[in-house]
Amino acid sequence: MTMTSPNTERLIRQTLAEINSAIKSGSLDVRVLVNRLREQVILRIIEGERFSIGLTGDVEQMLDQILKDFSTRLQDQMTEDGRRVFVRGIKVVDAAVRSANLMVAMPYVSETILDELKAFRAELITGLTADIRKNIVTEIRLAAMGQKPVREVIQAIGKNLKSPSIFATTLSRSEVIYTTEISRIHTIAAFKRMQQAALTVKDMQKRWLHSHVGEPRLNHLAMDGTTIPVNDRFNLLGKDGRTYKILHPYDPLLPAGEVISCRCVLIPKIVRYEKAFPRAIPARVLVP
Repeated sequence: MTMTSPNTERLIRQTLAEINSAIKSGSLDVRVLVNRLREQVILRIIEGERFSIGLTGDVEQMLDQILKDFSTRLQDQMTEDGRRVFVRGIKVVDAAVRSANLMVAMPYVSETILDELKAFRAELITGLTADIRKNIVTEIRLAAMGQKPVREVIQAIGKNLKSPSIFATTLSRSEVIYTTEISRIHTIAAFKRMQQAALTVKDMQKRWLHSHVGEPRLNHLAMDGTTIPVNDRFNLLGKDGRTYKILHPYDPLLPAGEVISCRCVLIPKIVRYEKAFPRAIPARVLVP
């Protein structure tokens, strides 16, 4: 028996593609924010071309204000984008339920988790801006002590976002924070929706899919296709040799090394539906 449109494969793939597109778009916005920060810092340095020990305090105060503004803008963007991706994570599960022709009434998933994740990523952003400040202040003080000409300071801080510099590193870290935390949001949203659906759809399960993109983590690759009941825990053997019992990819229980740049996704499985249409969901085509 063949599937007709709409079907689970198409709807889930479409929703995951929307999520992937949203994350890519958001990453471009992060690049704009980081470049704006770089331009503001460079401008302040050029304005204070003749540094002295006595003037570095004033420059540091201006730097603090610039970094505070950057932190607020980055947090606001992640909050806005996170809410949109949260809704799409819910849609992944709803697509499967609709495709199985099940009539299931579910309340909206509570957004309380978004506030909890906001506090979590705020710590990451604070750590990022603290490192930016430390590295830039070091360069400014070297100039004030006559150890470096201003042009070399500017080069070390970053004439652009491509050359090896403080801001090239800043961009890389900012993008990692953004993509990791936004991906965490949509994964948790999908999981929470699966929990809701499982109250009525007793054969609702969850499946871990690997993206097969880039250089894979072999332990994540080993999880590809693993399917278990919604409220059970996956057993992920970490790179550190520990076995992590987790609810989904990006689980907050995981160390940073297991979530940074991870592209694994969690999708729903309805057992009776797959028995009727065993070829409806070719796993590897679902991951954008």
